[in-house]
Parts: sequence; structure tokens; C-alpha cells
Amino acid sequence: MLLALLVFAAPASADELPAIRIEAKDPAAAKRAVELSKALRAVAAKKTKKSKPTAKDVDSAVVNAECSIVQPACAAEIGEKLAVTHVMVGQLDKRGARYALTLSLINVRTKQRVRSLREVSTTNDMKRWATTLYARMLDEGTGEVVIVANARRGQVLVDGLAVTELYEGRATLSGVALGTHEVEIRASGFKTFVTDVEVDGRSEQSFLLDPAQ
Repeated sequence: MLLALLVFAAPASADELPAIRIEAKDPAAAKRAVELSKALRAVAAKKTKKSKPTAKDVDSAVVNAECSIVQPACAAEIGEKLAVTHVMVGQLDKRGARYALTLSLINVRTKQRVRSLREVSTTNDMKRWATTLYARMLDEGTGEVVIVANARRGQVLVDGLAVTELYEGRATLSGVALGTHEVEIRASGFKTFVTDVEVDGRSEQSFLLDPAQ
């Protein structure tokens, strides 16, 4: 049986400085998004011993782009203009006292997501949070999840972004950053299915989608 594969490129090497940008999903998260972007850039510069592209370079490129940087193709386009190999882009929104972040690492050449993660935090220590996030995106391992569903065909989203398709009721997500991810399945004739999946190695998970009424 054929599988629909999500193939991730190799992550950025330790001596490459990615372009970094955290977007605010809502006005309440705007200030925190700026602070987290700054903290992540500081961690990246310290680890890579490089200082370009600057925050001003990245922000200018995003403002002048005619697309949304949270989309891989757009992030890659911006990355090309900034002459970087990878773009780290996130979207932050405020949920009560917590902040929910979806973070992706985009390979500029392939225009594909290398890794992604989703995390909810209440911390005010942006430096510490940024250090943890950077390590999870670039230094830690990845896992693989085989999805089995009762829908033969459908679209699979991870952390809010479409990544692959169900084929004959199966799909494989490879190279996913360790941790918890939101998986969504959209299939004709079924209700949209959303669940959290814990990635800690290789696993197979079966999902039963409810028929659409």
C-alpha cells in the first residue's frame, strides 16, 4: 500500500543564522511577539557567532512582501532576499494568561518546513523561553507518526499548516520535532478532526472521523 509522505529537509547547521520573525495572531500578543523575536535572534546570534540578517532587515523584508511569512513559500521568498538558508517563523496568540506559539523552520531552497512545534507558555522570561525553543528546533531529535484514518483521502495539517494528504487512509509525518503537535484532518464526507499528538519517536495512531451530517 502506498503512503503519502511528508519529507523534511535537514535542519540548519549550527553555524548558519536563520532569519527569525514571530508574528502576532492578535493585538494582545503583539508586544510579546516582538520580545520573543528579539530573544530568539539573540540566542541564534550567540550560537552562530553571526549578526546578520538584522532585525531591521527581516522586518523590512516582511513589510515589503506581498504574502504572509507564516506560509512556507512566502518565508522562502523572503529568505532568498535576505540571503539565508533557513527562516524561523512563528505565530503567537494570547489565550487568557497563556501564550500559544506555533513555530516553524523553513528551508529556503526547498520551500519546505524542516521542523515545527507548538507550545503554550505563561513565562515572562523571554530569554529562557527562546533558548528552549531554539534548542528544540535545531538541536534536539525528531520523530515520525503514521496516521491511519477511516477516510480514504483527505488533507492533513500539523500545527495549523497543511503538510500532506491521506492516501488510502494513511499518511506518514516524518522529521517532526519532539513534543506535542496539533494534527487536523479534513476529508470530504467527514467532520473536521482535530487532536493533539505526542511525538516521542516512531508511532502509529488510528483516528476515527465522524461522518458529516
